[in-house]
Amino acid sequence: MSDGDRVEIVGFGRGVSTTHILRAGAGTVTGYEGAANMISKGKKTVERNYDGTPSLDVRHAVVGESIDVYGDHSNAQSVHPSKLSDADVLVLDCEGAEISIVDNLGTQPQTILCESHPSKGAPVSKITSAMGDRYTTTVRKQKPRTDSKSVVIGQIDDSSVAF
Repeated sequence: MSDGDRVEIVGFGRGVSTTHILRAGAGTVTGYEGAANMISKGKKTVERNYDGTPSLDVRHAVVGESIDVYGDHSNAQSVHPSKLSDADVLVLDCEGAEISIVDNLGTQPQTILCESHPSKGAPVSKITSAMGDRYTTTVRKQKPRTDSKSVVIGQIDDSSVAF
């Protein structure tokens, strides 16, 4: 990630990843979260842990399929993956919806950071396959994890991702 990058995060959740993304120098962050109760929690996390004025827009929305949303998402807007913007970096932590999102993107971000969810139908092999030849992929195992989750990093070129 480079300073000033436009970042979209699908699965805003508790705001932990967003805090790290802002600290890494993101210019703007747009978060999508289906669970209404998680949005306020996530915003509080960012407020408490980020020393600056974040350029943050959080939308109550489910992108793609609502496979395992952590709370009530009955009033969430539905966003088709092709309607995501032309962000520089796309972060996916959406509990099994990752494959359908990557398969249906309308734009091609420079970098995709995608957490795998093998037990929810999104193992590393399917994620790397969905990224295809468009991206060079690297897999990083999350430690210490017992549920075999990993992060797949897809990049259009050889730029380094530093988080």
